[in-house]
Amino acid sequence: MPTLILVLITLIGLAAAFYAHWRLPFHTLGPRQLRAARIVLVATGLAFGWISARVYGMATDLNVVIVFIAGFGLIHVPAAGVLFIKGYRPEE
Repeated sequence: MPTLILVLITLIGLAAAFYAHWRLPFHTLGPRQLRAARIVLVATGLAFGWISARVYGMATDLNVVIVFIAGFGLIHVPAAGVLFIKGYRPEE
């Protein structure tokens, strides 16, 4: 059962990562800001995924790779939420 929940969290996180990176070009001013935003998101996702895999992967019997991918995706959830809300902002 914990593996099923972890897979669901992973799928939600990957969907959020895809959405965030898909919507970033619409909310950044230029290619330099877009590249910087993507680097920050990916680097933070990799760091959080690695730490999650090290801590939870070693402390439980969960698959370390799935824990890593879930951690990577979960970092993108707040960014995806903000970009989703900004998409419904009235034009100024």
